[in-house]
Amino acid sequence: MKLSFYFLLLCISIVLLLERCKHDSTDIVNPFPPYNGTVCFSSDIQPLILSTCAKPGCHDAIYHKEHLSLIDYNTIRSKALSGELMRYAQFGNSEMRVSVPSSQKLIPLDITSLSMIQKWINEGAPNSICNNCDTTNVKFSSHISPFIQKNCLGCHSGTALTLLSNYSQIKTTVDNGKLYCAITHSTGCQPMPQGGVKLADCKIRMVKIWIDSGAVNN
Repeated sequence: MKLSFYFLLLCISIVLLLERCKHDSTDIVNPFPPYNGTVCFSSDIQPLILSTCAKPGCHDAIYHKEHLSLIDYNTIRSKALSGELMRYAQFGNSEMRVSVPSSQKLIPLDITSLSMIQKWINEGAPNSICNNCDTTNVKFSSHISPFIQKNCLGCHSGTALTLLSNYSQIKTTVDNGKLYCAITHSTGCQPMPQGGVKLADCKIRMVKIWIDSGAVNN
């Protein structure tokens, strides 16, 4: 009798455990905090992908590692909706990493970038083109640093020849004239983003306003 009681108790426990493990197929698992900003493919998602996944030597138009080029909307959207893009970004797969100072290891994308990409995917991964360039009261913290993060840091960090991981490094590149020369695709400079299209005029004007104001760390 006692053995039958314990066997019954075990069966009930297993049933309860299985019930707790059930998930509604419509549930969306999102481990990231909500991204409260507006997400635009042209100004937020594509620059981030080009600076990380599609940087030279990876999934760019020339090397297209693993026969994959992530420079156009259709391919990026396909990988986003299949779950591959977020899996690479979240877990640090080599296809999508951001370099950090050489004293540290490569890490997955930061939580803000992950949240932004997840929000774009949840909205259907639209091919949105936005004119959200603000040249009013340009500051390093609110304008230039996010601009560098999205457009440059994927290549210019870690052990890169030209580092743009912090204000001091960015200021050095401003002072030697290379930053503005590169983003304007001027003669004698390596055009940046490398292998990508020239930045929008408004973005270039934003950088010029900051430089002309003394390129201060504000």
